[in-house]
Amino acid sequence: MEQESPFKPLRHKSLWLAVGWSLVALVIVLSLVPVPSKSPVVKVNDKLLHVAAYLGLMLWFCAIYQAGPHRRRIAAMLVLMGVVLELAQGATDHRSMQWLDMTANGLGVLLGWLAARTRLSEALVFIESRLPHNT
Repeated sequence: MEQESPFKPLRHKSLWLAVGWSLVALVIVLSLVPVPSKSPVVKVNDKLLHVAAYLGLMLWFCAIYQAGPHRRRIAAMLVLMGVVLELAQGATDHRSMQWLDMTANGLGVLLGWLAARTRLSEALVFIESRLPHNT
């Protein structure tokens, strides 16, 4: 009996996964590099940035994977990543660990999970349907 694929029917699955893993790497790097001492012109609550980053990651991978156990594993791994990165920040001399950041990361994963229950999770399928087919 053939096992059902965990992936959505995407022609460019490798590209989408590479983009997703690049986004994960970007979040890791931005979480661990020193924060510039110069304040940005527009101040943004850093908790909103945490929520947005993890919501985006969760929704991105939900656009690649079918609903089910693979999405639950993605959610668990993203929550774990958020916790580990906060602990790693606490081990540096230029960042600090904050429980509210961990909470914001988890909230972002939850909101991404909920957003994936909408048509937003079909964004990559929609994009690919608009791309020319190679014959």
